Amino acid sequence: MGTLDRVLIVDDEPADRWLLADALGEGNFQHVEAENGFDALRRVIDDDYQAIVLDLKMPGMDGFGFLQAVEKEKPWMLKRVIVVTGGGRDSFGRVEKKVYSVIRKPFPIPDLVETVRQCIGTAA
Repeated sequence: MGTLDRVLIVDDEPADRWLLADALGEGNFQHVEAENGFDALRRVIDDDYQAIVLDLKMPGMDGFGFLQAVEKEKPWMLKRVIVVTGGGRDSFGRVEKKVYSVIRKPFPIPDLVETVRQCIGTAA
């Protein structure tokens, strides 16, 4: 682990991206940000990431659409996805088995950083 571990942050809220980027930076991860599913998909097609932190509710291509597209383009990347959502179980239940983890908002930032660390450890 260390600065070579790259994490893609996918969230339409600038404040949430900033918070996640700050936390991951302190955890010694490099990060790339995407503000919607279309931008994130382009980045995933062009490059690989050791983990993806994904919000589900976004305008345009939401997290569900992103996951469907990743499943077609790079299915192995699904097990590197950590979904962060404020929605109830009915909103994320259909993707829970496909991704590495689902974390409900609000969550302690150290827990997210540790989940990213564990995800990267299993993907290595």
